[in-house]
Amino acid sequence: MPDKSPHPSRETPEHRESEAPLDGAIRSRVDEVVDRRLADLDRRLTDIEKRLKRQRRELDQASRDASTRLSQIQRLVPQLAALEVRVSEQQRSSVLVTGTPSEMEEARSVVDEVRREHDRVRARLSGVAWYEDRLRKLEEQLETLTSGVPEEGPDG
Repeated sequence: MPDKSPHPSRETPEHRESEAPLDGAIRSRVDEVVDRRLADLDRRLTDIEKRLKRQRRELDQASRDASTRLSQIQRLVPQLAALEVRVSEQQRSSVLVTGTPSEMEEARSVVDEVRREHDRVRARLSGVAWYEDRLRKLEEQLETLTSGVPEEGPDG
């Protein structure tokens, strides 16, 4: 019966023995490349895990800072509202204020100081609003980046 294999000479034991060193060399070279790539991927994964841990710590710190700022803002809001009411009452007051020139000067300086403080509080609140918006965006980015990454346990 004739041999129907495409390469009949490869089936001989002599040919198999001559291919063995070549197969070993190829396997060895492939193993080297694979090992090198696996080591590189392992280094990258380790680096990513370290960065993720650091970012989680930073996010936790930012969250604590935001919570502190929020409590400060919540404490300032009623004071700001009271100042706004007082200033608006002073602006709407139709009663002519009278007094000695020194009293009038003192009243003007108090009103000016209240206005300056009002401007400072408004600037701080604007800064906090910007900070909270930025924090929200960073949290969204982190959520997008870490979706699908398992959470770490309590030991790290």
